[in-house]
Amino acid sequence: TQYIAPGQGFFVRVTDGNTNGTLQMTDAIRVHNDTEFFKNTNGNSFIRIYVNGNDLRDEAIIRFIEESTFEFDNNLDAYKRFNTDESYPQIYTKIDEDYTINSIPTPEEVPMSFKCGVAAEYTISLSEINNIGEVWLEDLFTGETTNITENNYTFDHQTGADPDRFV
Repeated sequence: TQYIAPGQGFFVRVTDGNTNGTLQMTDAIRVHNDTEFFKNTNGNSFIRIYVNGNDLRDEAIIRFIEESTFEFDNNLDAYKRFNTDESYPQIYTKIDEDYTINSIPTPEEVPMSFKCGVAAEYTISLSEINNIGEVWLEDLFTGETTNITENNYTFDHQTGADPDRFV
């Protein structure tokens, strides 16, 4: 939609090699109408997965929406914006690019990546699940598979490890 509800934010992404520009708005662009508040799940199936460690936390969302694609969907997906502080654990999905919110048409295996500049123990958990029975996490490094609907998954991370570790 072209409208942003009060209290909502948005990102502007520069493309095609452009590194600068200006986005200007005046009060004249404001309208008064009923815009959807985007926190509403609208009955969609989704999981909110997070990682804790090093006394810090990050999360990613995977949604299953029929009209979505396996590429970037402007109204449904959000690119991962990495924290510049490397001590933060960062979890994200990776299909054609890195996503913090990834909407796909059908439930299936989704590659997940993790990176952090601090070697420590980290835990992956679900903080929210909607209209999905079970969610399994496979650690490609250890070969371990865990039903994270029932149990959190704890793993050791070493700096410089391959980020493409999970499915």
